[in-house]
Parts: sequence; C-alpha cells; structure tokens
Amino acid sequence: MICRFIVSFNDFLSKNHWVNVIFTRRTFDNIFSAFGKIWLLITVVSFFSPVAKDSLNQNPYFLVGIIILVSIWVSRPKLSVRSNVRNSDIHIEIQVGNIFDFRGTYVISTNTTFDTDVSSGIISKNSLQGQFASKFYKNKINELDSDLENLLNGLQFEKLNDDRLGKKKRYPLGTVIQLKKSNKGLLKKSKTVFYLVAIANLNKHGSIESISFEDIQESISELWKKIEATGNIDPIVIPLLGSSRCRLKQSRTDFAKVIINSFVLACRNKKICEKLIIVISPQDYRKYAIDLHHLNEYLNCRCTFPELVSYTKE
Repeated sequence: MICRFIVSFNDFLSKNHWVNVIFTRRTFDNIFSAFGKIWLLITVVSFFSPVAKDSLNQNPYFLVGIIILVSIWVSRPKLSVRSNVRNSDIHIEIQVGNIFDFRGTYVISTNTTFDTDVSSGIISKNSLQGQFASKFYKNKINELDSDLENLLNGLQFEKLNDDRLGKKKRYPLGTVIQLKKSNKGLLKKSKTVFYLVAIANLNKHGSIESISFEDIQESISELWKKIEATGNIDPIVIPLLGSSRCRLKQSRTDFAKVIINSFVLACRNKKICEKLIIVISPQDYRKYAIDLHHLNEYLNCRCTFPELVSYTKE
C-alpha cells in the first residue's frame, strides 16, 4: 500500500501526468461536473437553511477549498482499472505495479532457445526473466535449466549448429510450458505456477532477432490454449509481453490492447480463468505516459461487446 502511494504521488508530480491527464478536456469536464453538483447541493441547502446561506456568504473560501479538493481527487493518477466480461463472472484488471506483488499464476516471457544465463549477459538481470530467476531460483541457473529441460523433453525443436553463446535447441515461436515451483512456507508447502512463453528468437550473439507484432499475437493465443488445457481458474498475472526488448514500434498501449482482445476471444466458449491481471511496470507507466483512462474506456468497450472483438489492432 505504501509503495503504491509513493508511485501515485510521484506520478502526480510528473510532467507526463500534468500534460497527458490534468490538462485534458476530460479532466476539466469532470471538475466542472463535480462543481455543478456541489453548487446544486449548496443551493438546495441554502433554500431550506438561511443559516447555512449566511455562513457560506461569510466564508467563501470554504467553497473554494472544496473545489480545490475535488479537483485534486478528479485529477489523481489512475493506477488500476477493471471491467467484467458481459454475461460472465470473468474480470479483467489493468494494474500499475511490480508483477510479483500480485497473487496468481504468472506469465513469463522468454526466448525460443529458453536461454537463462544471466551472468554472461544473454538474459538481463533487470528483465522479467532475470527477476524470475533471482526471486524464485535464487540465481541457481543450473536448477532452472534442469526444470526447463524436463518440461521441454519430447517437444519438437530445431538443432542450431552456429557458433552461438547460448543453447542450441530452438523451439517454435509460441511454445509454452507450465512450470510449478515449490515454496517452503512456515506452515505448509505450496507451489507457484508459471507459464513461460517463447516470444522471440535469439541470434548467435544473444540479441533478439527481428520478429513481428503478429508473432506476439500468435504467441499470446498459444498461451491461452496452454492455460485452458493445463491450468485452473486461478488469477492469471501477465506483463505486457514483448513490449520491452523485442524492438517493435508499437506502443505499450497497443500491447495491452492485444492481450485484452486475445483473452476476450479465448473466453468466448470457455472460461480460461476468473481474473486476468495485466501488469504495467511503474517505470513504463511514467516513461511512456500510459493513459489508463483511455485503456479503461477500451477495456469497458471490449468487455461490454465481446462479440465485436477481433485480432485487428485498433
């Protein structure tokens, strides 16, 4: 809670928030709407209570203070939005925060060779996969590689013969594996479930090769199929897959829309889960001035009219 308050306060002071949220027609419309309601209430109260009318005439700054407080509340940074898919009990949320602060089944993006080496720089320690290895495997990469090898056993792959830095087995784009990691708690043992989805190829130098936005869409579609076949209805926590290191020109907002569209489509005939949480990192939220008000409108539209949803990017 404290961390979210700090994020909210920092965003309120940021230039992007003032330019993209406060100085917009929507914000001023909301402020004037709130002012109109307050003024109507004051008029009604003054009609029935002359004492209240005299008090306001003697203390006009009280009304000014109320308007300022309402303006601050209306223009506050929005850190979460939520909507329900029509005629179902499926919820979709968009949240700003650290993905591992949310409870549920986690989606982790990876590469088609399932490289994991952080020490050599193939995988950045600051990437989501690097954070996953640090938090849940304590950087014991050999243990992580062993688990991945067992899960990938039997899947089709291409043998790479070039002089590359990392692994030489390349699996198809959109390959998804379910990984269950045991947690040793004080009272009982539990397991955290992860879905690792391969969204990009690495070249022999360990850099991401060119991929398309459509490749990301197809990989996300394969993710829902895997979850439908092997998962339960626990909340799914997913980042903006491919938005950071895949070098695509589309905005973070476009990536969020793709996840919303594909999930709504996947849930047309069967419930994938009861809640989908799309997580935007605080750094991306500030740096790219992501407008959650706009995403909220988009989300509400897609959830209200799921029959109109397609993969076509708006």
